[in-house]
Amino acid sequence: WKHHQTERARARAFAVAIVACTAGIARSVIGAGGLALGVLIVLPIIAQVPALEPWLPSTLVGAPTAIADGRAAADFVRAAAVALIATPVLLWVAVRLLARREL
Repeated sequence: WKHHQTERARARAFAVAIVACTAGIARSVIGAGGLALGVLIVLPIIAQVPALEPWLPSTLVGAPTAIADGRAAADFVRAAAVALIATPVLLWVAVRLLARREL
């Protein structure tokens, strides 16, 4: 149960980092939301490539169900590692981008 919550929390944190980063790129709220939505839609499409799927943090969204259905939790270690590394990097980029803006 605890592992399920951890995987979902990592996926959410990664999604929030993407939204923050796109907010630094786009000029409007609608633009940031649209760009973030586009990125979050493209990630599962990229996951259709079998060699890339285990590495994409978007696979963590389905991890709890997959683990409950008998898939090994170790199958999601690579995606969790990428999420753990990419999330702070994306947040750092977002802070840098947003710091350049005039409020």
